[in-house]
Amino acid sequence: LRAPSAMAVSASRSGASCSARVASLRPLRRARPLQLSAGAGGKGFGSKKSASSLEAELVANVEGTDGQQQGLAVSSVEKGADGSIESVTVSGPANAKAPSAAQMDAAADAILSGNKVWLRSRAKVKRTVGGGAYLTDFMATPEGHRMLLGAGTRVEELPPAASGASRFALVAPAMKFPGLTLRPTSIMEITNNGDGARLEQVEAKIEGEPEKMVRALALMTSDQTLSTDVRVSVNRDGDAAVESELRLDVGMLVPKKFPVPRKLIEGLGARLFSQALEKQANQFSDKLTKAYTTWALEQGEEKAE
Repeated sequence: LRAPSAMAVSASRSGASCSARVASLRPLRRARPLQLSAGAGGKGFGSKKSASSLEAELVANVEGTDGQQQGLAVSSVEKGADGSIESVTVSGPANAKAPSAAQMDAAADAILSGNKVWLRSRAKVKRTVGGGAYLTDFMATPEGHRMLLGAGTRVEELPPAASGASRFALVAPAMKFPGLTLRPTSIMEITNNGDGARLEQVEAKIEGEPEKMVRALALMTSDQTLSTDVRVSVNRDGDAAVESELRLDVGMLVPKKFPVPRKLIEGLGARLFSQALEKQANQFSDKLTKAYTTWALEQGEEKAE
């Protein structure tokens, strides 16, 4: 299940007029220090997205095409005192019974004794951003970090990595399925440089109940590489050529008695993952362009004041 976006930025002006106005902003002020607001369970980014829109997006993610095929539906959403989403209860098909403890243990044993298969996918998108001379500056701001992270209803700042990279925890709401509760957290690093930025998942954690199934699911995807590289090249006119490359490698445990050959699973899985990743790469590039345009216009308006 995909975690809901932490921030969706939209530009209120047309793309052409925005590009023209952004291109005319000289100079923009430099990146501001990271400003955090308190969130449930720790410090986190203050979200510009309303609780209702986050909930709507989360429901849409769960009840999307895959969820409809499996008869999944969100039956309840629990929120904390600050309005943040803490847990989501997902119901199965009508009249379907939750699996018993014995059935869950048997499924976990099948996974734990399974064979490792690798699903490797890549996607690359190129865009031209009008007036993008300060795009690398934007990606080093709190707004830029929110856009790059782009997932999780709560984002907590962690101490910097030894390399100097900024570190964050993406804390998704607890997902309560029939007979299974999952509480996922991803540790992400953002490295900013003069040519762009790199977002990388360095650790993924899953907690929940029942313990054996959660341990099996954690091992099932323990070998995982998730990264996004954004490279920026600015021409003489101040426009930016932006290349975004997304990479996802997942080593999964598949039960030995699974009735599909490993090579077929890897080939089909990689193809499906790549298709999904290409769509995500295009959405990422669109959001990056819109978020940068909005930010650049705000900087120009503040400077004019």
